[in-house]
Amino acid sequence: MACAVLRRHRAGVAHAGLRRARRGGLPARGVASAAHGGSNGGWSSSGGAIALRRRIFRISWYTKAMRLLKGWLGGWLALAAAWASAQAWVEMRFYDSVSGRALEAEVVLLHLPTQQTYSFRAPADGRLSLALPEGDYLLYAFHAGYTVAGFTLTVNAETPPHRVYLDPLTPPQEADWRFLWSLRKPGYMTVVGFVTDEQTGQPLEGVQVRVLNHAGAAITDARGLFLVQFPIRDVQGQAQPYATLELRKAGYQTLQLQYVQLWSEGDWIYRLTMRAGNGLEIRDMRSPRHREPLMEQPCDTCDEAKPSLDAAIPHAPPLSDFYPAAPAPIVLPKYIRVGRNCTSRTNCPGGVEVYTIDTYCKGVITSEWYACWGNVRFGSENPPAGMESLKAGAVAVRSYGVSFVFSPISSSYDICDSTHCQVFTGNQTSNGNAAVDATTRYVLLTGAGNIARSEYSAENNNAGCGDGYSGTGSSWPCIADPVCAGFSRNGHGRGMCQWGSARWATGRRLSSSQACTSSAPLHGYGTKNWQQILSHYYAPAGYQLVQGGVAMIQNLAVSPNPARTGTQALLGYTITATHDFQVMLGASIRLGTGAWISDPPRDLKVSLVEGSNTRSRFFSIPADATAGTYDVLTALWFDRNNSNTINTGDFMVDDRVFAGALQVRRATTLSVPTISGRRGQTITLQATLRQSLDNAPIGGRALNFLINGTLVGTATTNSGGTATLSYTVPLTLALGNQTLRVEFAGDSTYADSAATNTLSVLPVRVQGQVALQGLGDPQGTQVRFTLQQGSQQQQVDISLGAGGAFAFDTTLAGAAAVRVSTPNGVWLCAQTTTTLSDVTTLNFTLPAGDLNQDGVINDADLLLVLFAFGSSDVRADVNRDGTVDDADLLAVLFNFGSGC
Repeated sequence: MACAVLRRHRAGVAHAGLRRARRGGLPARGVASAAHGGSNGGWSSSGGAIALRRRIFRISWYTKAMRLLKGWLGGWLALAAAWASAQAWVEMRFYDSVSGRALEAEVVLLHLPTQQTYSFRAPADGRLSLALPEGDYLLYAFHAGYTVAGFTLTVNAETPPHRVYLDPLTPPQEADWRFLWSLRKPGYMTVVGFVTDEQTGQPLEGVQVRVLNHAGAAITDARGLFLVQFPIRDVQGQAQPYATLELRKAGYQTLQLQYVQLWSEGDWIYRLTMRAGNGLEIRDMRSPRHREPLMEQPCDTCDEAKPSLDAAIPHAPPLSDFYPAAPAPIVLPKYIRVGRNCTSRTNCPGGVEVYTIDTYCKGVITSEWYACWGNVRFGSENPPAGMESLKAGAVAVRSYGVSFVFSPISSSYDICDSTHCQVFTGNQTSNGNAAVDATTRYVLLTGAGNIARSEYSAENNNAGCGDGYSGTGSSWPCIADPVCAGFSRNGHGRGMCQWGSARWATGRRLSSSQACTSSAPLHGYGTKNWQQILSHYYAPAGYQLVQGGVAMIQNLAVSPNPARTGTQALLGYTITATHDFQVMLGASIRLGTGAWISDPPRDLKVSLVEGSNTRSRFFSIPADATAGTYDVLTALWFDRNNSNTINTGDFMVDDRVFAGALQVRRATTLSVPTISGRRGQTITLQATLRQSLDNAPIGGRALNFLINGTLVGTATTNSGGTATLSYTVPLTLALGNQTLRVEFAGDSTYADSAATNTLSVLPVRVQGQVALQGLGDPQGTQVRFTLQQGSQQQQVDISLGAGGAFAFDTTLAGAAAVRVSTPNGVWLCAQTTTTLSDVTTLNFTLPAGDLNQDGVINDADLLLVLFAFGSSDVRADVNRDGTVDDADLLAVLFNFGSGC
């Protein structure tokens, strides 16, 4: 598949820049320059000159400005200039890894030096042109219906264009190896293709597909998909090793796919692009490894295995040095960055492509191995025994690739795509895909327990150890390999012999003249399964086969939820792990289509155990975060450099977006003043609701008022944020300090809050006047109040004030009898029944004449006056004139018979 060419996209740049400006990450001038820069039509060798002119223009502009402005303004502009000069352009494009369709991916970049988060959304063509501050980034890309991509990115003037391929959660059936195997017909080849417009990235419908000189044709559907099945014999009836497919559509260059390898019951899966215009584009579909004429004999001449005396040779026993696999001390990355069009390991002018590990392996296995080997049988087994060779190859390919993730070639990419590393074309076959799926997570480790850079070459026979031996005897051990005896060396001789793996898998002496035939002669040494093949070639060097450790995020719980701005939410990850190892928990949150928010300081390293794990980290919700429903991006990173932070030394293990998982509410504060009131008194309870961020009042919200935990009423805040509630203190409420609590339940915008203060409950006050018959002003006279409420009684002795005024507090409340008397006086007591509440006013008039204070004016009182008549005895001096005389006697006689 030809590499897609990145072009700067004006709309994409403007859109991305404006979103970044809203977030406050870049200066406004950076946005303008980003939009202006989008006018460049393509990515070419002139890009460096354009970048240089842009930088010269910026420097010139700032130089002139600083000549005009002095002092602090000049210093500020100097700082701005330094910031601008430290930016670099990054070209990116996002695709479906199966169909090649461009994706409107959402992209989150976390600038590690500043911990600033940038958020972008690619337009319909999947392109983004970004002007970013230089430095290291964590990048996440995602799209609904696809796995999340996560990898590290270094931004500088030399950053190559990046193409990121996301795996669909539900791939098309036509690309599934099980479906393709169900279509197999002896003597027929199947080609599945996904065709997109190179510029727009969108599927091309109505492309006419024809197999030249073969009976095969198809037309792409709305998905840009075609499936053509055709005989490997041409129209003249001759079996051919290759075919040419021609794709035509009006308004587009004709595309010819030459050297499409053919074999009976074979298939290819291609991602294809077509360019608008006229003319012809030709692509050689062979892997660079397979461009020598090795396939001299067409496969259809040997559809069925021929009987042989050697057919009785049994398969090798199922057990080997590598069976079962040992527990893995190695953690597998989820993604790999591939340098493209590489002429050496360090020169990859085709940019960088990012894939999941297994998608990468599927694009390598049948570029390094012959896919047709998977169709070769030892006998009548199904699937064919030749699949064991591809499975062994898939493990070697995976180990080799992963070793570069652990030790990348450069900061931009992990591994190259050419024969300088291992060949990656991206083209797939059902055999290769099935082999990768069957061996998922399996890798090789060195004797020291490190990921093995598992080398392999085409033919290792006689590479230094003699005929019938693989290995060099120096850089690789000598390995008895009789199935390869007589063949000429082709390669460095280290690691696995690819042809040898096919011979061991099939039990047949496959060669360039009988490369993909089940009629090749049996070699007589039996067969090996994929584990045994790996053991045969790698165990002598101390390598071990293991399943690498992976972890997957299954679920997320957020607490509290909703979470308040300016506080921390606890993110609880449910993680399944295949082994015990450590990961860093990363996270970002986003409201709707807004900017993503990250919290690197709270990224946390945790230990996982095999099986299900619940691990948690905190996430700080910014104080100015907008209320709403947030998506949560979760990620597991392997801390390869053991820094206890997520940085460019690390790689992604797993990531997942949980849509709408977090509710954020603006934090609020309630203030409640202290208040007091007497039993029975009606008072006003008050509370004020404000936004925590800026103390702004919040109106129109209902507040609940509670006394000692019991709801006493609800009131709504006014424009000043204050709610008031009229409240009558119950007569039964205990005296002293009570708990006044006000609660705001929260809503879709504001978080719940509560505040507590004190309600002081005071006793009922009794007040009024007491008139004493015969005294104009009873001030100073001692009186006694007796309050009776059931079995409770309270007695209060006080001196009357001016005019007979009195006031006192009582611990009693409610219905009660109140009696007033003059213990040392001559007045008859008085009493009444009343309700003691709040402030109770009572007025009494006490008749004179009850000299003995027995509550009745009778003969006893009259006798006291008579016996004291003429004296100054105060006990009988009713009118208090200093003499007991007729006036006193008349006072008693006048009230004679009265009682209280």
